[in-house]
Amino acid sequence: MQTPKPKFNILRSIELWELSAEFQQRLNQDKSVEFSIAHREISLAELVMGAFHMVDFSWAVFKQLNPIVHRAEALIQKLNWADTGLIINGEVRPMLLSERIFSEMISAQNTIVYREYCVSIVGDLSTLASFVNLCQRLGFKKINFYGAENIVQEGKEFADVCMKLFINLKIEVKNFDELTHNEELSSLLFVDVDLDKETELFENLSYFNFLSPHSIFIDFRSDRNNLLQLEAEKAELVVLDGRKFFLKKYQLAQQIVENRK
Repeated sequence: MQTPKPKFNILRSIELWELSAEFQQRLNQDKSVEFSIAHREISLAELVMGAFHMVDFSWAVFKQLNPIVHRAEALIQKLNWADTGLIINGEVRPMLLSERIFSEMISAQNTIVYREYCVSIVGDLSTLASFVNLCQRLGFKKINFYGAENIVQEGKEFADVCMKLFINLKIEVKNFDELTHNEELSSLLFVDVDLDKETELFENLSYFNFLSPHSIFIDFRSDRNNLLQLEAEKAELVVLDGRKFFLKKYQLAQQIVENRK
């Protein structure tokens, strides 16, 4: 009789986009573990009951889970942000897994990071919060963050927090429309936007005229729409695959939980 595979249940905040069925099939090519992904509202009480092993936080949801922040490492407390929660022994352990995975992907590419240029982050405040520490560790001095107009003020407040924490890093917060007016070159571009809805933004991004040669690019939502990623490949950027990012993140999360049982 065949032994059933252990399960690893992932919960993604309802505010986040749904990963495709094709992605989930690819995730389950790992024959040793059965992964499942739910996409709905999150409550702390439900998490500690043990139905899930991992949660992907949205910016809004994490802000409501203050009790777990006080048990987190110092950086998470100072940023008031973690992209991931791992449920271990009935407790939710907040972690910054995204920067770890991205760093590993850059290393695997064996590419040069041109830190004399800026970083551009186009998306949600969670993207800025997830990678601000990595950007300063890589030696960048400036981040240009572009977001929807309704988050610009909150973004500026969060940028002030980050600049007090990382005193050699400057962060400017702008709305999407200002992307085409930027005269500073970037060598690292993070994109985390629904480009099916933001069609004008897609067009502005696809010129890549604000990037230096050999820039590093990732579109975290390429699982849903890979057109910008294809344009980045045509432009001969160093492209990190958004789908592979999440595959690696969930596989790492499963390994951490398994090792800490």
